Amino acid sequence: MSITQRNIMNTDNPVYDYVFIGMGASNGLMLLELIKRGYHTSKRIAVIEPHQKNTNDKTYCFWASPSDSIVQDLSEIISYQYRFVQTHGREEQSIENQPYYCIKSIDFYNHVIAAIKVHNIERFTDAVVSTIAGSESIQIVTDHHTVYGNRIFDSRPPNFTPSPDGQAYLLQSFFGYHIRLQNASLDVNKFQMMNFDVDQSGYTQFVYNLPYAANECLIELTRFGVDTIDSSYAKKILDEKINAQFGAYEIIAAEEGCIPMTVLKHPSSSDGRIIHMGARANLIKPTTGYGFKKMHAFAASFENQSKPNLTKNRFAFYDHLLLIILIRWPHLGKKIFTALFQKNSIQAIFSFLDEKSTIAAEIKIFASLPIVTFLKACVVYGANRVSKKHSYVIGFMLGYFVIQVLNPSLAAVFGYVGLFAGLLLVGIPHGAVDHLLLQTKSFNLVRFIVQYLLIIAGYFVVWYWAPLFSLILFVAYSAYHFGESEMVEINASLYSFAQKVYAFLVGLSILLFIIFSHVETSLLVLHKMNGVDMYINAFDFLAYKNWVLALSLVVLIPIWKFSKQTFLYLIVLLLAGTQMPLMIAFGLYFVGSHSIHAWGHITTKLKIPNAKLYLQSMPFNLGALFIFAIFLYLQQANAQLIQSYAATFFIFLACLSLPHIVLMHLFYKK
Repeated sequence: MSITQRNIMNTDNPVYDYVFIGMGASNGLMLLELIKRGYHTSKRIAVIEPHQKNTNDKTYCFWASPSDSIVQDLSEIISYQYRFVQTHGREEQSIENQPYYCIKSIDFYNHVIAAIKVHNIERFTDAVVSTIAGSESIQIVTDHHTVYGNRIFDSRPPNFTPSPDGQAYLLQSFFGYHIRLQNASLDVNKFQMMNFDVDQSGYTQFVYNLPYAANECLIELTRFGVDTIDSSYAKKILDEKINAQFGAYEIIAAEEGCIPMTVLKHPSSSDGRIIHMGARANLIKPTTGYGFKKMHAFAASFENQSKPNLTKNRFAFYDHLLLIILIRWPHLGKKIFTALFQKNSIQAIFSFLDEKSTIAAEIKIFASLPIVTFLKACVVYGANRVSKKHSYVIGFMLGYFVIQVLNPSLAAVFGYVGLFAGLLLVGIPHGAVDHLLLQTKSFNLVRFIVQYLLIIAGYFVVWYWAPLFSLILFVAYSAYHFGESEMVEINASLYSFAQKVYAFLVGLSILLFIIFSHVETSLLVLHKMNGVDMYINAFDFLAYKNWVLALSLVVLIPIWKFSKQTFLYLIVLLLAGTQMPLMIAFGLYFVGSHSIHAWGHITTKLKIPNAKLYLQSMPFNLGALFIFAIFLYLQQANAQLIQSYAATFFIFLACLSLPHIVLMHLFYKK
């Protein structure tokens, strides 16, 4: 009985300090780094890998200075290094200062497996079925065992779902031969990359050539495209290319694979004890497929205070533009890469691909490329960054400001009509499906409606007897509701008390920004609420206006870290609202951000199509409008209670939203 089997059979299974799920390049490099630091002497380490890793299934290549740590750490398994490179359309160039290194995957696997054996690291030849987070450790269920770990390195391949717009996802597929030449002689110090002198077939296709000996090399056909390369097609192309360039040959082995090319990001683990690795950690460069060097840097930075910046926003933007071009205009790939290699030194290109180039160098590189094509890609990129639901809101804002320049009075009418339409389409409907949020087997619709209406009526009575308390309560629970929805939209957690406090501050900042950017109008509305006006007069709101506006924006800044798009969209809405009347400004946020996002959360979680959900909301939409009509009637009947339509609107929202906010909170929590 092995040690592993004996441990697993114990009632108290051991808890490993580190567990590696998968033992490919990323986890292999991390394991070697932990051993290098001596962690294996004081920590329990386990590896879970279903495959024997006894075949040479790929080649790891990278360029680096001979003094770089990646070369020093892996020098004993580097199989080949090249000091010259030939690219499409250029004579060979020296890369003495940054040779191109290659490691056979079988050599890497054997190196890691030897380290596992030497240091008595436990290995499970299992496939992981699931991981379950416990309070003290992570439970890893495999097809044969259950393993427990405090820190998990998870390198399982991510499942990317291509974006609906199709502009951020394609494939890098390849098929290659390890061949032996009968007559030709190769320069073992020179490799060839991105040779486009092959059939393109409506894609971007090129050949790599890595010499292993004077009469032996790896020659590989690669395709950038939405379809993977067919092996029979690749064999035909390679046979023609090899015969034309080298003559007779024999095949030693074949190699094929496929790498996603995408700027879509696999989300980080919500549990800090689980560390994503490799492609799961977004360490593969979208436009090249290179990742080995980044994986080594990621491992070297583990638990270090100073970590390298492995992702830079502008390079993600560059990658996105190239992907757009390769998807929309694949025939231009050859032209772009040919220009890149003909007009720039290989050292400049290596620095650019390593994401270490300066902005000045990047400008020079883009100046050498077909600029019109990249400008067209920029337009597509911008259009795709705005979702369909947001495009309507942006269109409304643009329409409002255009009309305002021509006729301010007409702009106001346009704004109020747009507000009313938005409330009918999504503002009220997103709260009119509350009966679907927490349904159970014992759910009774009639009882639900009665309880819902009683809460609304009860709060309305409270408004009558204690308007100031009701106003403060409304602001407080609305602030948390708005902030909670924003946090869900950006996939931020709401588990800790501090996170809940920040959600409240986000919502409060949004409300205060809208109120204080229309402070004069807001005061007029508040003055017309009986029982509130006396307290309003005691505070000088105007004196604090600029401070409140500035602090509100500062509170919102951390949203940028989670979602730049959401942050920018929110700021645009708030700033645009400063140039609109108070009710339209509030409606712009309430409908254009909060309601749209909440509706999306509901349709996603309940898995109900938009049209069907809207039909289910119709009876309650009509009910909400009926309640609003009663409020308007009460305005006419009791002018002392509510003396303006604006006040009616806000009190109506306050009373109607109280049960909705409670239900949405429970829905988000569930």
